[in-house]
Amino acid sequence: PLLIGWSSPSKDRMAHTLSTMFRQTMRQASLFDAWHFTHPKDRQYTFYSPVYKSHSRIDYFFISHPCLCLYFSKNIMPLTWSDHAPHLLTIDFTKQPPREAHWRLHETLLHDSEAYKSIEAKLREFFQLNEGSVNSLATLWEAHKATIRGHLIALSRKV
Repeated sequence: PLLIGWSSPSKDRMAHTLSTMFRQTMRQASLFDAWHFTHPKDRQYTFYSPVYKSHSRIDYFFISHPCLCLYFSKNIMPLTWSDHAPHLLTIDFTKQPPREAHWRLHETLLHDSEAYKSIEAKLREFFQLNEGSVNSLATLWEAHKATIRGHLIALSRKV
């Protein structure tokens, strides 16, 4: 949580708004707090303020969505001589899931004017139907890629 002017009710609301905006931005960017992902029910703090005698969690490691399939562990170490707790992030790159075969675009579609018009129409239709239907631009982008890939596969079967 962000600690900003916790003695004033108006500043408390601002801190809550900033915290909410921060979480929304991380969600839209498909970034995840590594510690929270591996410890969803635990509560542990990374910072101690001796002035206010309070603990908070202000230090993070963010992991992108594709890296969530890797084996990783994230631990917050005990506070010692610093007011910030050290972090230990371990990622095992040897345990990657097997890669699937990649789909490749049939390049002759790029030179076919009918296919080009069909692709353009499909993209226009997709964004008209789906823009604003999800909170995350990353989700919209991933859905568009899957939709257009399916359309391209269907077109390539006709070639």
